[in-house]
Amino acid sequence: MTELIPMAMDYFLQDNKLPELATPVATIGKSIYEKITSIKQNRFNDKLYIFLTETAKATDKERIQFLERLGGDNKKFWEDVLVHLDNIDSQEKAAITGKLSHALILKYIDLDKIFRLNLIIKNTYVKDLVFLHENYSKNQNEIEKANNKFLPFDIDGESKTIIHNLVNIGLLRSQSTGMLQHAMERSRAGYSKTELGALLLKYGF
Repeated sequence: MTELIPMAMDYFLQDNKLPELATPVATIGKSIYEKITSIKQNRFNDKLYIFLTETAKATDKERIQFLERLGGDNKKFWEDVLVHLDNIDSQEKAAITGKLSHALILKYIDLDKIFRLNLIIKNTYVKDLVFLHENYSKNQNEIEKANNKFLPFDIDGESKTIIHNLVNIGLLRSQSTGMLQHAMERSRAGYSKTELGALLLKYGF
């Protein structure tokens, strides 16, 4: 639909089809639209390049085997990938998507999980995803001592909002009420990773 806009503007700018005063407005509007389209295309190209850089880490043999596994779904899969890259709002998300897709190629993640994770990535503020990763990395020794079960977070106003979002989108799960109360008394709160959260942390960063 949007590709018809420049055509419509060209049509109205020809043969005096617009009133004299409206013509400069339409000309400016067309110029702005073309500039926005150019910026959007450049941003998409950047995201696509980052995505392909990550997936290129797989060997030729691994990529061929992956395409063979897709079979008849090959075209639809790549269409979905391109739509996803167009919809996400940052290069960081493109990198995460590329890393997860690399894991998909290597059979560490299945198609269902990649589609669910892509939906989460698209709908989540990128700083929330980075917050999850940074807290996981910072507390990794403590997490490993607890058999990798709980992710401890420092509690403050901004963190509460982010953690609430991460729980709502399905990346974290809160501790039981008793354990959570004990943790909060120490100004810490523990959350366990969901299956999708574990996959994101392991393969997306």
